[in-house]
Amino acid sequence: MKALTMILLVILGITQYTLWVSHSGVREYFSLKHQIELQQQKNLEYSLKNEALSTEVQHLQQDKSAIESHARSDLGMIKQDETFYQVIPSKANKI
Repeated sequence: MKALTMILLVILGITQYTLWVSHSGVREYFSLKHQIELQQQKNLEYSLKNEALSTEVQHLQQDKSAIESHARSDLGMIKQDETFYQVIPSKANKI
């Protein structure tokens, strides 16, 4: 009877070790759970960025003046026979 009890205690000890300490135990579970939460946050951010870009693409496809506005403001383009003047403010001498 004592031998059976010892065997069961050894088996219980091994299973507890596996559960709490080993690579596939509870620590690994919580680590993976945390990584999943972080990835879900990143996925949400990327989804929002994709949605904004999709809206911008649709706007550019539907409104031709939006293309011109984008070209002028973001790319610095000008029309043919148009003169572009850039005014650079001077820095005042500070004492």
